Amino acid sequence: MKTVRVCSIILVLSASILLTAAGIGCRASATTRGLQILRLTDDRGIEVSDDRGGSWDTFNHGLPESIRPLRITADRNGTLYLITRHSGIFRRTQNEDSWHSLNSPEFRLRTTVLKDGRFRKITAFSVSRADPTRMSLATKHSIYRSRDGGRIWSSVKTGHELPSRHYITALAYNETGDTIMTGTSFGGVFLEQGSGFTRRSRGLPSEPYSETLTFIEEIGVLHSGPGQSLFAGIDFTGEIFFSGNQGRTWTNAGLPGERNPLDFIYDIASSGNTVYASSSRGIYEMDSRTRQWKKSTYDSIAQKLSASHDSGSFLFLDNSSAVPPVFYRSAQQPLSAPKNTTRAEARDRRAIYASVPAVRRNLDGLISTCRQTGLNAIVIDMKDDFGNLYFPTNNTVAREIRALRRPLDVKKVLQKLKENNIYTIARIVVFKDKNLFRAYNHRYAIQNMRTGGPWQGSEGEYWVDPHSDFVQRYTIDLAKDIAALGFDEIQFDYIRFPSDGPTHLCNYRYRTERSMYKSEALADFLRKARSEISVSLSVDLYGFTAWYRFGNLIGQDIEEFADIVDVISPMVYPSHYGTRFYMKGERRLRPYKIVRDNGFRSLYITGGSALIRPYLQAFNLLSPTWGPEYIRLQVKAARESGCSGFIFWNAAANYDMVRKSFSK
Repeated sequence: MKTVRVCSIILVLSASILLTAAGIGCRASATTRGLQILRLTDDRGIEVSDDRGGSWDTFNHGLPESIRPLRITADRNGTLYLITRHSGIFRRTQNEDSWHSLNSPEFRLRTTVLKDGRFRKITAFSVSRADPTRMSLATKHSIYRSRDGGRIWSSVKTGHELPSRHYITALAYNETGDTIMTGTSFGGVFLEQGSGFTRRSRGLPSEPYSETLTFIEEIGVLHSGPGQSLFAGIDFTGEIFFSGNQGRTWTNAGLPGERNPLDFIYDIASSGNTVYASSSRGIYEMDSRTRQWKKSTYDSIAQKLSASHDSGSFLFLDNSSAVPPVFYRSAQQPLSAPKNTTRAEARDRRAIYASVPAVRRNLDGLISTCRQTGLNAIVIDMKDDFGNLYFPTNNTVAREIRALRRPLDVKKVLQKLKENNIYTIARIVVFKDKNLFRAYNHRYAIQNMRTGGPWQGSEGEYWVDPHSDFVQRYTIDLAKDIAALGFDEIQFDYIRFPSDGPTHLCNYRYRTERSMYKSEALADFLRKARSEISVSLSVDLYGFTAWYRFGNLIGQDIEEFADIVDVISPMVYPSHYGTRFYMKGERRLRPYKIVRDNGFRSLYITGGSALIRPYLQAFNLLSPTWGPEYIRLQVKAARESGCSGFIFWNAAANYDMVRKSFSK
């Protein structure tokens, strides 16, 4: 059985900002008074309007043509900072008519495939209010600091309490500007102390996973107010939390509005005694003395922009008003609509999984199951969990390592499935491969750094080095052979680094860049595969890597992968989550809530770049409410969250319960 173990809107609050907007085709100037709006878009870069969004002019002078803007902010002097997905960071002062790069070679993407000088995604950025020459920046798992306005950047030591497995989502300086505070995707808030960071998360919203493990909800934004005050905006819950003692304890600040599973705080800032918050429910302000919230002046403008179907993020700058600038994200941005890289034929595929023995034994029964239930696709193993191959191939390596097994009559099987209008998906296990692990005197196995021999994880698991070009090439060549047989889609499974056993002893001898993230190595493999495989491409991921951003734990980064492949399939079997996870409320609804919220989160994190087609549970394991309703609730959740189809997993291909759940 396949197991599962374990851009935004910114409030820029400084009434002293005076925007210079003399870029190409831009009407705004340094003497402009009144409201100006900057808009961030995926296809046109940055635009500016001085008539409340009635018309827009470009604001891109100095920026790369293919820029994907994520976030924009300003310091107390009115200098703008633009954060991007692949192009790094840029600055534009009041006295300039062009953007200028503040990038360091340290920010560059570690890749063996791309040659376009791409940078890592910047996931957090902060400028000190006390001293704007001090700034900090994060690229997923790394933090950098500059003390000279961005000319020189140095790496920040995070210490043992904030290891590289954490994904950095927010940064802020304390009031004096000499201490960095860090927000993460699942570990809470950390305060810089000495040569490392200390966790400061007591009272923040969390979800218990097991008796010993609890996850803190993703910190979307951090803001340091006067004195010892701190504010944290929480992704997916849409709450704001306050701390008056530098994060030692936190309390809910009570932002009004009805919550939903996709609520976000885009930014928090303060001016005097007023705190401002931009959220998916609107733009609010609060008197810090009374703790009373009300809608901000900019909220009605923001809602009109959303209602007019303008997409992107908007920075409001009003130099004639005491109301600070606000940065707001349009609610009209579609989360479930895939971009044009996704193949139409892969959409809304409702599938069952079958091993080769199951296909040999009962192909007609599997087809009958699809007919009875309205399913329209099937996943078949072509390379299994041990590296065994079940299709005809002349691949030299496969023969040398004795990976070939009695082949399935693939063409005959595919012909019969196509006659029944069933979409065909070939499952290929990638980096867990016993045959390749043992071959060539363990040359391509992960190495044990203590013994120098092959590294062994959990019993029965044999892992090869994901960094190896030989390993990657072997898998891609097999995938091309399988696609040529007529499968509609190639699905990569175990597209990750090992998670169990003494992983601290893993030595990846084929890694050429020591600072390469695990997710970068896997993304390189997928880019190679995408460039050579003509059919739809999908990947299976742990359900939890679509719930919280992990990235450098086992290398699975759903956002990065979705930019490359057509379909993402998170494995969201409710039985495989922790014993305390999502246990609040009625127990029978737990499968529904887990699948629904995983779908919501997957679609949000990927931004609709790929279809989300989850693996659903079709087996009875640790499931006290198992039965037809268990199946129906999962399907209902997948549909309601915006997923494009689903796949039922049963290792023995026994889908009696699925048939019962669909019967009238």
